[in-house]
Amino acid sequence: MIDVSWLPSWVLRYLLPNRSRATRLIFIEQPWTSWAYSDGAIQLHLLLNVTNESDTDALLVSRVQVQVRLAGWKFLQWQDCMLVDIGGRRLMPGFVGRRLPPRTTTAVRIIHPYKSERPKPGQPIKCRLRITDQHGRLHSKRLTVPGR
Repeated sequence: MIDVSWLPSWVLRYLLPNRSRATRLIFIEQPWTSWAYSDGAIQLHLLLNVTNESDTDALLVSRVQVQVRLAGWKFLQWQDCMLVDIGGRRLMPGFVGRRLPPRTTTAVRIIHPYKSERPKPGQPIKCRLRITDQHGRLHSKRLTVPGR
């Protein structure tokens, strides 16, 4: 028998096969994702498939945020997204969100005007997306959004 008492408890929880699996969401970017610039804002059109990989339900609460990086390494501020459709139903700010059953995939569409300076035409935009679940955990994804 190997003595693992010297390992931190979080390492043991991660390595042991009988641990309970926390909710984990997997984001897959779709090819129809794009951006356009109008009225002093970058219009992000994000299309993703989201998979609930866990054995329990996931509840996406009404907090979806996006952060944009135009050039270099500096990201702009996080902004709350107002137009979020999950599985064909609108996620309303301030209300309980959509339930994702275990081991299922659903489509997520986000349209968000991000106030910013005009990027170069055709330049891909790097951004980060984060969604909060019912346990207050953040699920995030880095995206590269091509221009139209």
